[in-house]
Amino acid sequence: MRSSKPNKSGPHGSLTEPEPSVARPVDRVDQKVAAEHWGPQRQAALVVTVSPSLPMRILLVDDQPSRAALMSEGLSNAGYSVIATLSSPLDLPDAIGVLKPDVIIVDIDSPSRDTLEHVVISTRDEPRPIIMFANEGGRDQIREAMRAGVAAYVVDGVNPQRVGSIIEIAVARFEEFQLLREELANANRALHERKLLERAKGLLMRSRGLSEEDAFKFMRTVAMNRQAKLVDVAQMVIEAG
Repeated sequence: MRSSKPNKSGPHGSLTEPEPSVARPVDRVDQKVAAEHWGPQRQAALVVTVSPSLPMRILLVDDQPSRAALMSEGLSNAGYSVIATLSSPLDLPDAIGVLKPDVIIVDIDSPSRDTLEHVVISTRDEPRPIIMFANEGGRDQIREAMRAGVAAYVVDGVNPQRVGSIIEIAVARFEEFQLLREELANANRALHERKLLERAKGLLMRSRGLSEEDAFKFMRTVAMNRQAKLVDVAQMVIEAG
């Protein structure tokens, strides 16, 4: 994840303000890409923002244009680049695939369960930090959102002065969650491979009358001769067995 903080000098130096974002219609390249993925009607709902000096790319989802404009301005002032604004989460899968945002912000009055599920499913294959701002949110709704993968759920809108810290906390939480998920996947994979090896050793011991040590040596020798992984040899033994 790229750094999201604006460039600052020392305590006695001057603050270098980021170049302001310039909202504009989709340019020629963007029009070609958008037309291929969305078609003319859905392309018209997409507004792309050019901010080459702002490192963290934000994809904003908001069905109220005036509120979206205020949020976009607040994000730009905090040192972020709003690369696109969508009026509906239904456009998220295509937009994520084309625009590759760093963070997704959903600003909606009262997100339904269907909306929440659609937002989370949209990032299933390409996980990204999701931040939701809502005017309503009970305890169960917030817990459901967090369990679904939302990194931060903020009720009663957002103060522009706090948006930077909210994003930083959400990104940190997301990265920690991704690390834990990767560690869990590695542990499950190692356990699965261990079970395959034990099963293959048992088959060799019964079919060839080998000891446990000799069965393991046999599989290791085959793996070396074939330049294959030991677990792949174990799978072959099981399939032949």
